[in-house]
Amino acid sequence: MSLPGDALTALCQAADGRLLLVAPYIKVAALKRLLNAAPPAVAVDVVTRWRPEEVAAGVSDLEVLDLVTERAGGRVLLCPHLHAKYYRCGDKALAGSANLTGAALGWSAMSNLELLLRVDPQDETVRAFEDELLRTSEQADRSIQTAVREAAAAIKAITPPRTDWSDIAMTVFSPGFWLPTCPRPDMLIRVYDDSIGDLLLANALQHARNDIAFINPPLGLNASGFNAFVAAVLRQVRWVRELDRMTNQGLTDQNAIETIERALPEHHDFSAEDLWTVTKEWLIHFFPNDYERIPAGEILRKRRAAL
Repeated sequence: MSLPGDALTALCQAADGRLLLVAPYIKVAALKRLLNAAPPAVAVDVVTRWRPEEVAAGVSDLEVLDLVTERAGGRVLLCPHLHAKYYRCGDKALAGSANLTGAALGWSAMSNLELLLRVDPQDETVRAFEDELLRTSEQADRSIQTAVREAAAAIKAITPPRTDWSDIAMTVFSPGFWLPTCPRPDMLIRVYDDSIGDLLLANALQHARNDIAFINPPLGLNASGFNAFVAAVLRQVRWVRELDRMTNQGLTDQNAIETIERALPEHHDFSAEDLWTVTKEWLIHFFPNDYERIPAGEILRKRRAAL
């Protein structure tokens, strides 16, 4: 499956007129990659929004203004109620769900599932959107940038920031497939709150960080809150749910391994056997009242409800 970033890069590379990039969330690294793909003579209009709480949360970078205005003819326009993601040069345009961030464009360890489709910029609805966009946008300048930066700093001073766990992940997650890899789910909270010290070997520590990057919890959770958050995410993971359903009748190690093998992407770092060994420990740890091992731990079964 092609990435949204591939289609957008191709649009930028083929640009021969003014490039219009519209997204509420823009990160400098992603924008720089796209601008580097565009011919140097192409001028750029970037339309975004700067809400102090979003800048404080790290979903948008104010330095976008510095990057764009370094380019001849470059402008940043601000549209406070912007939600659309739209990208055009000349008679070619893309629209969809993807912001200008590494996660949205498929350029980060933990990428989102996004969509960008070709649209006709001459379509009446699209033209009306562009007209309304430009009519309701104001050009960004240093004074606005400074004001938003100061407001964001004030918010950050009283609100703990959300960690971008993908920054510490050392793997690229396969679209459509994830199972945990840290063999010590009981130690995950210690990695999360940075109290782990030297209790885990280096490779297990990195696997824990990779798993936390996928789960992506907010900062500041206590142990019970963290465990509840992890459990809520696990209940939404496709292959965890598939294995969970199989435990109703009793899931043998062999059946679990064969199920994982059928789903395992090529070149995955872990074997199906290792993934099941870890996943079984996670299920028992995060859902202690739901499962029982029988006999000798070779079968995982849903506990029978008390009569």
